[in-house]
Amino acid sequence: MDIFGIRRLSAHPVFTVDHTDGVTVVAETLVGHRGVAVVALPHHVAVDIANSINKTFHNGLLGCNATDQTAVDDRLTAVRSSLKQTTPLSVTRAISTAIARAGANATGRELAAHLREFAPFAGPGWHAPTPVFDAFGQGEVGGLVTFAINPRPARGARRSISQLLTAGRRLFTFLPRSLHSIGHVPVVSSTGGWHTPDIGVRDALDALVLARHTAGIDEADIRFGLRREPHIFFAPHLGVLQSGNNDQLVLDTGALGAAYGELARRYPLGMLEDPFRTDSWEQWRSGRQQLPNTQFMADRAVSLSDTALVAAATSDAIHGVVVNMDLAPTLSDAVRFAVRAKGAGLDRLVAAATDSTDPVAVDVAVAIGAEYIRLGTTSRFEHVGQYNRLNELAVSLGL
Repeated sequence: MDIFGIRRLSAHPVFTVDHTDGVTVVAETLVGHRGVAVVALPHHVAVDIANSINKTFHNGLLGCNATDQTAVDDRLTAVRSSLKQTTPLSVTRAISTAIARAGANATGRELAAHLREFAPFAGPGWHAPTPVFDAFGQGEVGGLVTFAINPRPARGARRSISQLLTAGRRLFTFLPRSLHSIGHVPVVSSTGGWHTPDIGVRDALDALVLARHTAGIDEADIRFGLRREPHIFFAPHLGVLQSGNNDQLVLDTGALGAAYGELARRYPLGMLEDPFRTDSWEQWRSGRQQLPNTQFMADRAVSLSDTALVAAATSDAIHGVVVNMDLAPTLSDAVRFAVRAKGAGLDRLVAAATDSTDPVAVDVAVAIGAEYIRLGTTSRFEHVGQYNRLNELAVSLGL
């Protein structure tokens, strides 16, 4: 066995955030280099998943070179495909992460530097992704309204990652006062964000405008964004983004585009993620033409699919894609998709896995030279470590 070969892959159940259970995965090479990752799981499957990792995945990956992430993940995918029962993507991603960390330790490098070896065309030098913050934790607009601070301010020098994180957190702390001023009473949600159950998207954006002003951030230095999952429909006459499946209340593409246009005239709407229900790129291109100053980013509309990526890029329908870690079975899947998007001339936004405390998305974003990263609200406890990791990498790499 190679000295960097995997000697042991083990797992055991643990407690994770939000009173859920999970599994800690440990990968170890022949000479003792270790890597660890944690994945949250329902209680009734945690023990079975741990047993599967200790037996099936251990046997399948035994001897693989931990420093060759591509080969490791290809083998990991083959083992997952051979199982009768489907293994959650979060589990194989945790195994991939643990082995990647063991490989990085074996080569004496940061995980981001290790992964960069498998991300050609990441660009000369290192690039720090611009943080995109979730403004609200729960409620009708929870996770749907975002904002980003421009790293290149209208006045002064370029902002560092530390300065961007400080500015974003400062704005977030002023949101309660802004919400009170427009008649909403926020409370801290179980996820750490501001919970305002009855607020509409316009009021949410108005609150962000007020918080931006109070925080002393120039209007030209901030952009707002909207995320729209497939089960969300937009009712502009209510001024609210609502969840549901009532097709009678879903606007057609033209009306939806007009609603976005109205918001863009009133607010600095810089980014729309999955703005339409359909993957008809003709409709996406039409919306993009109507909003020339807004970036159209495809998330689940492409779902890390090469075929959808090519279709969207050749149709000139999008400005970029979301590298959604929730959809990546392994780190290599995320990196490969990001590399192909880069080759197509598209921006990349790396989105951390939902409810994950693992900061691996930060290392992936830095490794591929992503333009943006979305980790969630700055106060949500499982995101604190991720933001700290972003700041730590930025400092160590001089970004």
